Order: sequence, then structure tokens, then C-alpha cells
Amino acid sequence: MSLLKIMQDEREALSGLKDMLVEQYQYIMKNDVFGLEGIVSKIQDSNKNVAQCEVNRRKELAGKSLKEVIKTDYDLSNEYDEINKVIEEIRLQKETNELLIKQQLVLTNKMLAIINPSREQKTYNSYGKVRR
Repeated sequence: MSLLKIMQDEREALSGLKDMLVEQYQYIMKNDVFGLEGIVSKIQDSNKNVAQCEVNRRKELAGKSLKEVIKTDYDLSNEYDEINKVIEEIRLQKETNELLIKQQLVLTNKMLAIINPSREQKTYNSYGKVRR
């Protein structure tokens, strides 16, 4: 299998992972817990596909540096640039999803604290802050 074909397969696998993360984002925005639960296995499968493509690429390179190889071939260089673009999109989507989940967890914890407040006596510490 040629290195170009392997890199194209890797880009397709990364695009599939990006699509899964976008789907996860939609479930987060809809507050669909069951949808979020179901997408986890799909994301894991996408990660396995990406890892398999990475292994195939490393086997094909046989210890050579990828940057050295792509310098000599225009098509490989373009595919490498496309892969980097998709990876950056994945990173941004993942960070967005994580941030939204953290915000929702903070909100949930605050709501729980309001609904079921602590019954213990509040005291001040040495800095003048209330202990909880």
C-alpha cells in the first residue's frame, strides 16, 4: 500500500472522528444524556481507526522521518497539510465539547447546593473566608 493511500485513509478516519465530535456537540447542546452515552463507543471506534492508520503509516515509513519524505513529493505534502487542518479542527471541537460539559457540571453542582444546602455551621477561617 502506498504512503499516499495510507495518508488519505488517515485523513478520512480523522474526518470521521471530527464528525463524531460534532455529533457529540449537538447532543451536549440538546442536553441529550442518552445520546451522549451512545456516542462514546462511536468515538472510541473512530479513535481505533485513526490509531490503525497511524500504525500503517509508521510501518510504511520504516523509521524514516515523515517530514523528510513529504519534502520530495508534492501530493504527500498536500495530504499532510490537509491532515494537519483536520487535526486542528478536531482539537478545537474537543476543547469546545469539554468546556461545555464542564460548564454544565458547574451549573448542576450549584443547583444541587441550592436544593440541598449544607447543614453544618459556617465558620470563618484565618483569611476571613467562610469554610464550607
